[in-house]
Amino acid sequence: YNRKAKLPLLDVLEKITKDPFSELEISSRGMGGITNFMLLYHEAAEKFKREPLHQALEWLIQKMDYKKAIFDEVKSEKAREIKLENVQAYIDALKAYEKEEDASLENFLSDAMLDRRKKEKNDYDALNLMTFHSAKGLEFPVVFLVGLEDHLIPHLKSQTKEGIEEERRLLYVAITRAMK
Repeated sequence: YNRKAKLPLLDVLEKITKDPFSELEISSRGMGGITNFMLLYHEAAEKFKREPLHQALEWLIQKMDYKKAIFDEVKSEKAREIKLENVQAYIDALKAYEKEEDASLENFLSDAMLDRRKKEKNDYDALNLMTFHSAKGLEFPVVFLVGLEDHLIPHLKSQTKEGIEEERRLLYVAITRAMK
């Protein structure tokens, strides 16, 4: 619907919660999910306007019960640790960014994208970090494969015969990205 109407998805969800329209045929469970999401969205938007950014993010992580989701979804203890460290690193980066003059969530995200684009434009003497999947079809003078540890390669979720074969193919793709 949002593509046909050429509306941003958030606008469509807002419209649905204010005036549910029948052409979408959303179940009551679906409506409940959309309504809860939009309530959380508006509450978070207010928190990010009023509170220090890192505190608002900590609140959102807690409200979404994100850490529990990591423990429920990620089976490997090492992978859990990495994900939790990444969450904390993001909070710390936001906290450090708050010291900037025009610190806002929009500026933080915008600056992060600008830094990324700057690096992409001037990649002559740069390091490219990517997944095995995204490296497919590309070639580089030198390739370093990191994280080749149990439960990462092969991934714990791929511990079936077909999964292991797919992981082997992916590793082969990664290894063959190097020109030398």
